[in-house]
Amino acid sequence: MRFIIIALTLVSGVFAASTYEGEFPQGMRTAVFNETRLRSAPRNDASNVIRVIPAGTRVSIIEKSDATMAGGGVVAPWYRVSLSDAGKDASGYMWGGHLALAAVERGADMFVIGLTRYSKGDFDAECRMVRAGTIVKRLAFRPHYSVSGDPGAYYYSLSASLSGNRGVDGIENIIDVHCWFPAMDYPYGHIWIGVAKDALYPIARDTSFEESGSKRSLRRYVFPGDPSGERGIIAMIDVQYVFDGKVGDFTLKSSNRTSFRWHNNALVPAKK
Repeated sequence: MRFIIIALTLVSGVFAASTYEGEFPQGMRTAVFNETRLRSAPRNDASNVIRVIPAGTRVSIIEKSDATMAGGGVVAPWYRVSLSDAGKDASGYMWGGHLALAAVERGADMFVIGLTRYSKGDFDAECRMVRAGTIVKRLAFRPHYSVSGDPGAYYYSLSASLSGNRGVDGIENIIDVHCWFPAMDYPYGHIWIGVAKDALYPIARDTSFEESGSKRSLRRYVFPGDPSGERGIIAMIDVQYVFDGKVGDFTLKSSNRTSFRWHNNALVPAKK
């Protein structure tokens, strides 16, 4: 049995970065992924509603309950939380599937990352722009994952960070969603999301994979504003390694660079 591994990072805001395995630890702060109900008991029952809590509300974890629930195929525990909403302090229970796995803040806007569905061995997720408790924009994406353990339980680590535009014209900020599992034979990588003029844009998704004792396939993106970046170019770097038994280590097999440009809010191949 594998457990849920989730990392919460709220930067430019600032929640302390934390990565954990299995549960939201006591005292951890996170945010509400979508409007939900604070309840007096860890179950979905109309009789135990304390009040409705808007998306983006900050909450602190008091403890995890033994009760779990599934929604959209996603399985998560219930948590007892504390919060302050509209100047009123309260505590009660929330389902873990309504808590953001990661959140980043920019001025009055909060971007929350969470799971929306599990089906046929894959998760769907969204990045949501929340303003004054209202979800104003959504961007669907697929987080990195490999089927293992309990179906519907996302056992990967997941964090998010917010930067400037990293030299990409027409983009104000870039959100880096990082998904990984600390073991060989599990795909991992980054989802890059652009923010501009109250809109969210999918920039790129890179996936790396390390097969124990055999090969490594590493992919990354270099942005124009990065130290090794090139003006106007978003470069995808693919590096392949194979294990050489004679030297007892991995050796380089190939290294390829593909150039793209950001044009009309989409990544397009750069003309040579």
